[in-house]
Amino acid sequence: MMAIVESRYRLYLYIICSVSLFGRGPINTAAMSHRDGGKFTLRKYYALDSHVLFTTEARSMLDCVSMCLSQENCTSINYSSIPGIKDCQMNGDPGNDTATPNEDWNYAVLTTESITTEPPPTTEPLTTVVRATTMKQAPGSVVNGTCGNFSYEAEVVMTRGYPDATPKDFSCDQIFQAPVGRRVYITVDDVGMYGASGFLGLKTCDDEWKFHDGQVSSSENLVVKICGNDGLTTPAYFLSSGRSFLGRLTTVESGDSSRGVKYSVKFVEDICGTTIEVPPNGQVNFTSPGYGIGKLPHNFQCDITVTSLSPLRLTFPKFDLEFLFDKLSVYNGTSDASPRLSLLYGVKDGVYFTAQEGTLFLRLTTDGSVYSSGFYATAEEEPQ
Repeated sequence: MMAIVESRYRLYLYIICSVSLFGRGPINTAAMSHRDGGKFTLRKYYALDSHVLFTTEARSMLDCVSMCLSQENCTSINYSSIPGIKDCQMNGDPGNDTATPNEDWNYAVLTTESITTEPPPTTEPLTTVVRATTMKQAPGSVVNGTCGNFSYEAEVVMTRGYPDATPKDFSCDQIFQAPVGRRVYITVDDVGMYGASGFLGLKTCDDEWKFHDGQVSSSENLVVKICGNDGLTTPAYFLSSGRSFLGRLTTVESGDSSRGVKYSVKFVEDICGTTIEVPPNGQVNFTSPGYGIGKLPHNFQCDITVTSLSPLRLTFPKFDLEFLFDKLSVYNGTSDASPRLSLLYGVKDGVYFTAQEGTLFLRLTTDGSVYSSGFYATAEEEPQ
């Protein structure tokens, strides 16, 4: 039969609840909505090959197509037809390629057809139409081993099996996406990846954990890979350059199990590359990324412009950067080509600068050794 699932949120929740009556349960993931709703045409035992953006896990076909709506480049999905397997593949633009028969998958493609309100036909059609919305879920504080996409902060995120043992021959993506105007700030508290002993005691890269700066994995956006002898001193801090961050766990079939990874996720203001405007007779307070939550990430650069219609005063009530190696350059103007007023590092609580022309340019840089706290700043018109 033709089944139409309306995009109204209340009915969507009803469908999720009705599935849970059969032991499936609602999915414990959420996604940032690029598209509020859509209609998918489903073909059982078909799949689109060679266009997979990434593979994740979803507890139902409806959850899988809902995650597709959250991905800007997703146009269709392949969802496992094998009982007990919940693999969900996000597909990109297929070009001229079409889905082909494959008994291991079900295929659903996002369509642009108008939604009919007529009752479904009584005869069995070739395809089924599914209407879905992006997944909605209230922000949670713990993500315990769940794979998928998340649009909320989490005090604790754990890979599956942490801290006892990760599953063997297993792959899992955890993708966090911040709202517009914010970035993903990661604090890694613990990590342990198995590696077999090799030549001269060096361990091989068997199980591995990767962080990618974005929502897809590639060698270009790889931030860190942890495996074998490649440890990570914790706590460690990472900041996305955009709105998304991906963590990928991959384990092998043989050998000991890994402890896994434990981390936290916060969404912080995307202040880098922006201009802070001080209103007349007003004041603006701002901080370096992650200040008050954790430390500045390693090998990081952040440019900030502060401007006012009147002479400007910029004060740092709190300032703490690693001596000599993490630095803040302050320029009297709109860029690093302007005259530099100061190069700051160490503890400099209370230091301030003025700009008669009303604009200061800041460049914050860190190296890869000691983590720094950063700064808290106040910008206001210069008192007369």
